[in-house]
Formats: sequence, C-alpha cells, structure tokens
Amino acid sequence: MQPIDTNLDWDAVFAVTLTILKFFFGIPTLPEASDVRFPQPPQATTVVLRVEDRALYKQTLLVLEKRLKKLSYDFSVTEKGDGSVVVEARTTLDSSEFLPQLVQPGRLEVWRQDALMLAPEHFAGGEAREWGLLIKLTPEGSRILADMTSRFQGEAVSMRMDGQEIAAPVIQEPIKNGELLLSSANSKEFLPLLLFLECGALPSKVSISRF
Repeated sequence: MQPIDTNLDWDAVFAVTLTILKFFFGIPTLPEASDVRFPQPPQATTVVLRVEDRALYKQTLLVLEKRLKKLSYDFSVTEKGDGSVVVEARTTLDSSEFLPQLVQPGRLEVWRQDALMLAPEHFAGGEAREWGLLIKLTPEGSRILADMTSRFQGEAVSMRMDGQEIAAPVIQEPIKNGELLLSSANSKEFLPLLLFLECGALPSKVSISRF
C-alpha cells in the first residue's frame, strides 16, 4: 500500500472551496467583495508623557488613567519619579488619534459675551444620544445654568473646548434640570467631548517628551 500524501496545497483547496460556494450560494469571492472590512488588531503604543506642573501631578495622573481606560484595550503606566510617566497601551486608534485625545486639556466652558459662566468643574458627565450629546452638570452648575437661562433668554452663548468655539446656542427658555443637549446629524462628532466629560479636564498641561 502506498502511503497517503498529506502535503496538500491548501491555497488550491481554499480557492476551489470559494468557487463552489459562489456557484451554489452566490457568495462573493474576496476580490469581488469590495465592501468587506476586517477588524483591525489593536496597535501597541509606547510613549513618555511629562506633567508640566509637579504640584498637580497626582490629580493629572488620575485623569490620564481614566482616559486610558476609555481609549485602550489594556495599558500600563510606569512612574519615573521626575514628573514623567511611561505609557504602554494597545488600542485600535492609530497614534495620530490616540495621543491627541490622551493629552488634550479637555476644558469645556460656556461664555456669555466676555463673562465665563460655566467652567470645567461645573460639568458632571455626558451621555451619547442618537442625535447628539447630553451634558450633565453638577448641582452648582445646574444652579448657574438655571439662573443664566432665565435671565438671558434670546441671547446666544458660546460653548468652547480649550478656547475653540464648538457651538453657539441661543437660549430659548429656562433650563432647570441641569442638562444640556447638543444636537448633530453626526453623533460621532461629539465622541472626543464625551471622553473629556466622563474623565475630566487635565489639571496640568501634559506634553509628549518621547514617542
């Protein structure tokens, strides 16, 4: 009896299988399935971050770790003792998206003309909705919001993220439930803002010292 040859040409077997599936079931082969998208594997990123204000080091590190939990599959933070930390993270985001969101100050403010009405400490979190973002305020922020919207109906206010205006809503009526709704046809537009609302603004500036 001749021994069975087990060295199969698996590429040929795969090609024949696809042809059979296509013939009987109309399943497209890969060259024809132009809209096929495969999940991207997590990318490993290692970076050294420096907290500029050493007096706010611990508070800043807590915010960084909260953001890492949202942005990463897994991560580690190693403190170097000189105000800098080594971050190793795995994420589906590439570094051009991941790092800016990690180190952006994330300060949301509401201004009326030249007066600051709501500061980062007045925001308590947010929730993604189908058509926008629901912003929740602290009890103190809710009190300020109710007073502002009662006194200045018909006026526009400026919502700013790190000094850049992101919305200029007109006050239509008093808001007394401590919530703001930002509407958009593209809910993904507010995902970075949601990250900062959930994790908080960075108490200190954080720079990338080595990547």
